Amino acid sequence: MLNLEYRRQFLHYPLDDLTLAEWLDQVDRWVRQRKPTQISVLNANKMYLMDRLPELAEAIHHSGGIIPENAVYFGCKWLGQPLKEKDLGGITLMEALLAGSHQQDYRFYFLGSTPAVLQKLQKRCRQDYPHLNATGWHDGYFTVAETPRIIQEINATQPDILFVALGSPKQELWIYRHLNRLQVPVCLGVGGSFEVVAGLKKAAPKWTKNGLEWLYRSIQDPKKFKRYAVINTYFIYQFLKYRWCLRG
Repeated sequence: MLNLEYRRQFLHYPLDDLTLAEWLDQVDRWVRQRKPTQISVLNANKMYLMDRLPELAEAIHHSGGIIPENAVYFGCKWLGQPLKEKDLGGITLMEALLAGSHQQDYRFYFLGSTPAVLQKLQKRCRQDYPHLNATGWHDGYFTVAETPRIIQEINATQPDILFVALGSPKQELWIYRHLNRLQVPVCLGVGGSFEVVAGLKKAAPKWTKNGLEWLYRSIQDPKKFKRYAVINTYFIYQFLKYRWCLRG
């Protein structure tokens, strides 16, 4: 786990307050220590799920590192408890690690998404990150019974960093349940990042960085609007309830 000086609370949810440069330094320390560590992301969706899934809440609380995304960044700012840097997230750290592959000789394994997305991702990585040392790729379509074999395959390639793109809460729970068997120093859940890095889905534009990424994603996929509406309403409710308690 990170030094406790970085661990903060937003409402009753844990997070770690680091800049991107500090996250990269910390990942490097974990890689050198060789002790399996889970990195999770905290956002409005994760907060909503944590309050409904005790095991997910446990997984997040036990994560070695917890990256706050923009909704949490602005929530902390509105509470007068500003964080060091905004625009952080799983994809931010993932892309920074890939971009630094020409300097750090990390070994990466990619787990999740669909075979078609992985094929596009491999092609894009070869183009954009020619020095990337990818030890393996496996899609997210495997059963519980196949999990031991998948873990064995991952361990056999001896990666330093494992990117898991199974979506939340599946990816956090998968890492948490199998961390002791994964011989990988850093395991990071990255959601739909494979599609973005592969160029199949556009990254959210700058105008969404003030907490409006959900609106952009809803425009891209209207079916998600109802889910985002529920999650954002819950986030606002939790925030206002906390503010009210402070005033009381």
